[in-house]
Amino acid sequence: MRYQYFFTDYEGEEILADNEITASKEEIIRFMKQILLVKDNFLGIIDQNDLCIQFMVNQDHSILVDIPIPELDGSHTKNTTLMGALQIVHELDAMIQIEDTDNLQFEKWLAYFKSSLSKGYRNWVIHYLGIKLWIKSW
Repeated sequence: MRYQYFFTDYEGEEILADNEITASKEEIIRFMKQILLVKDNFLGIIDQNDLCIQFMVNQDHSILVDIPIPELDGSHTKNTTLMGALQIVHELDAMIQIEDTDNLQFEKWLAYFKSSLSKGYRNWVIHYLGIKLWIKSW
């Protein structure tokens, strides 16, 4: 099974969501181990139904897991470790299943953006807005 993915590495390159590339789960996991080490770096995976799961490195090096649901104007989110993020991807089937990821909390984007901006996650909010606009333009 191959998945589309996109990323930003603030110490290197980026592939934006509208230019995503495809790779196997194993290739994505290897890439996650390289990219999800630097604060604000992120990587998103898009399944065959255009559902997206995203991972971003927090200031404390934990990983924010995010599944945006544009039609509900919010996301299912949680914090985990890099190993936890790798495990989520390892367990992916053909489609991203929200119920397969433990402890996700749903947050409306407006409240989430305000909270994220106050915590200094400006790049992540900009990325969210880009994804939301990209999904709505699809």
